[in-house]
Parts: sequence; structure tokens; C-alpha cells
Amino acid sequence: MSGAASEAPPPEPALERWVRAFTAPSPAAPVDRFRRLLGAWTAVYVALRLPYVEELYGRDVLNDAPIRRWFDVGPPPPELLLALMIALIVAALVGPWCRRARAASLLVALLFGAVASFETSPPRAYAALALIQWFLLSCAYGRAEADGGRATGWGARMLKLQYASVYLFAGLAKLCSPVWWGGAAIVYVLRSPDYGGLIVSTDVEVPAALALLFAWATILGEVFIAVGLWSERTRRWAILGVVALHLSLLLTIRISLLFHALMLLHLALFVRVPERTAARR
Repeated sequence: MSGAASEAPPPEPALERWVRAFTAPSPAAPVDRFRRLLGAWTAVYVALRLPYVEELYGRDVLNDAPIRRWFDVGPPPPELLLALMIALIVAALVGPWCRRARAASLLVALLFGAVASFETSPPRAYAALALIQWFLLSCAYGRAEADGGRATGWGARMLKLQYASVYLFAGLAKLCSPVWWGGAAIVYVLRSPDYGGLIVSTDVEVPAALALLFAWATILGEVFIAVGLWSERTRRWAILGVVALHLSLLLTIRISLLFHALMLLHLALFVRVPERTAARR
């Protein structure tokens, strides 16, 4: 055998390997499930704000709406906001079931962005996350647009990356804050009139050692979730970590149920549901 023939092929560059893995085909069904769940969440989020259109979007004082900062315009007529919000609810509920779901997702994102731009105070962080995910969903293929139930996976992986980054940066931010190192943050949060006061926090006195344990469990748990969701070996434990984290938050501090619902419905991107097979004739 000649020397040229016996030479092994050169190794693939690491960057090309990562790009190929990031764009490799992936099942489209999880994207469809997530899109429909996010549509239902968005409809509920907007519907809950309909009775407060004047307060949230129409006041002329203490108005820090992005549209006002950018273009120096006053509050829009309430009728315009109501029309936009109703259109957003309809698009969020109907769009994910359309054959051209990516285009429908872009429409939802634009309507959501338009409504948020008129909000007189900065939107909640979870609302901003939902808006970003709608834009990313315009790049993620569903089953109707996929070939054989699989499609290029970079859009779906961008959705997952955005979700995992929430936990990663939350964990890193706590790691960089000395108030978390000794557990003091746990005590402050549980006793705060703004955040504490639900079930566990009203009845349980947290010892210093237990506060320290909870603090580091939270930090390490959030970092583990962000990393563990990407591996088949650790994904199940990471999913259980997400559920445990949000259950503990629900029992101890006052955070909107919409936040918990949004973070938990993202798990539809990671949970594999066996496809139904056609019945044999």
C-alpha cells in the first residue's frame, strides 16, 4: 500500500464540526408543540392586559414607552391598542396551526413588538423572552414545512440556546454577587415585603446553614440546567431540576404564574414524545 493511500484524512476543523452539529436536521414536532404552547401563553398574557389598556398604554405622565423615546409621539388611541391586542391574540392562537407557521410566527412577533413598544413602563423580562422566542420561531421549521418530519435544526437550537442562557446567566450573576456566597440573599428575598410572604417563607425560619445550602443549590442548579439540557445523559435530570426550581420559587416568593408557565412550557423543546405510528391494516 502506498504512503499516500495509507495517510489518514485530516481532522475536521473544530469550528466546522460545531457548525455542522448546530445545523444538523432535527425532529420538527417539538417545535410545533412549543409554538402552540407559546401561542396559548401569549393569548393569555395579552388577554389579562385588555382591561387595563388605559393604565398600561395610554397615560401621558410617567410614560417611558419605547415608541415615545424613539419618535417622541404621544399615547395612541385606546381603540388602536385594543385592535392590535385582539389581532395579536387571534394570530397567537391560530398562527401556530397554519401550514406556513414560520410566517405566522413572524406576524405574531411583529404584533407583539408593536404592542410592547407602546407600553408605558419597560416590559417584564419574561415578556421580552417570549417576544425574542417568537422572532426565533420564524426561523424554526415545523412538521408542515419539514421533509419527512425533520428539518434543519439551527432554528430549534437557537430557541433552546436562548432558553438555556436564561439559567446560565442567572447562575453566573449569582456567582458574581457576594450576597449569595453566604446565603444572605435567600434570607433577604424570603423576608422582603416585595418578594417574600408565600407559604414556606411565612412559616419557616431559615437557619444560616440552610440558607447557605439553598443559595449554592440554586446557583449550581441553574448552571447545571443550562449545561445539562444539551446532553442526552443529563437532560432528564436537568428537566427535573427546572421543575424543582420553579416549584421552590412558587412556594417561597411572589413571582407571576405567567413567568413559571413560560419557563416550563419551553421543556416541550426537550421532551421527546413518541410519534404515533399508523395502524396496520
